[in-house]
Amino acid sequence: EMANKLLIATRAGGCFSLNLLLQSWEIHNNWDQFVFSFDDAKIMDLDPSTGSCIGVHPSGERVLVGTTVGWIVIASLSKNGDTQKFAFSCPSYRPAQSISWIDCVNFLVFYACGAVIWWQLDSAARLSAPKVLHIMTLGTSGIPLCHAFDSARNNMFIGDSRGNIAFFNLNRALASGDSQDTARNPDKILSRVHDKEHV
Repeated sequence: EMANKLLIATRAGGCFSLNLLLQSWEIHNNWDQFVFSFDDAKIMDLDPSTGSCIGVHPSGERVLVGTTVGWIVIASLSKNGDTQKFAFSCPSYRPAQSISWIDCVNFLVFYACGAVIWWQLDSAARLSAPKVLHIMTLGTSGIPLCHAFDSARNNMFIGDSRGNIAFFNLNRALASGDSQDTARNPDKILSRVHDKEHV
């Protein structure tokens, strides 16, 4: 359904989608209001001006909104009356720079502090808190911007704003027995690739 739609979230808390075929707008519930924390199930007082990025779920039924203070909000876009919104974070990682879905349950959050966190939703329990699968720190002076994931070999490549490409073998990370919330450095870094900065 979202294939022909453009979703916009604003720093005033609004959430709108533009149907590119019908050239019409749809107004969704504000992403910043009545948001429950996964930590204590209490309603949060979110400042919508901290909104910094969005990532639409592949189904088009929900959206993630990242903030400069590190909170990630899960908000519904479905028309079935589901208005619940929840927020989660990984302490000390902020601000959220961008969000990218890998599939329907796995997504990456890119942080300006030089880290990328792989989160996973519990597909069997939609409203449970996402869990951290991998914390990848680049160890460069750049901001992580983009990625490529080789699912067959479980290899992750992350490009930063200074032209570096960081390589992570995630099989090795799982075999090491490290805790999932333990930050790990790249297996290799290709520095200043093409002598250009990435976009």
